[in-house]
Amino acid sequence: MRWAPLAVLVLAAGCGQQNTTMPPVGEKRADAAGLPDTWTHREVADHLGKKGLKVTVGGIPDSASPHPVSVFKDAAATEKAGAIVVHLCKDVGAAHEQAGSMGEGAFSKGRFAFGLYDVSARESDKRFLQRIKAAMDAP
Repeated sequence: MRWAPLAVLVLAAGCGQQNTTMPPVGEKRADAAGLPDTWTHREVADHLGKKGLKVTVGGIPDSASPHPVSVFKDAAATEKAGAIVVHLCKDVGAAHEQAGSMGEGAFSKGRFAFGLYDVSARESDKRFLQRIKAAMDAP
């Protein structure tokens, strides 16, 4: 029983702390990247549009991915638009891991992993991926 006072002290010390992991009622929770964890591909595309980068969103037929995947194309492209593949992963860690497997220029932001659709992508595709990254990184 001589540990009982210590246990009471430890419990009492934690009683006044706020729970900072849960958002206030009615708010969407944001991850470390500042993206709400409930966002879809469409909401990311809308977010990019608000930053001046208009994209079209399409699906990938017969994707073997275990999570939702879409293709973003540059809506303003005058040439045949390349494709950026965007994975919506279960969490930030999975997105980071997915981006690490997607090759040159791939990156993750929140639960999303962005990369080139084709490893033999054109320079315009690589520039488009860089523009998406810059827009996602901008405040």
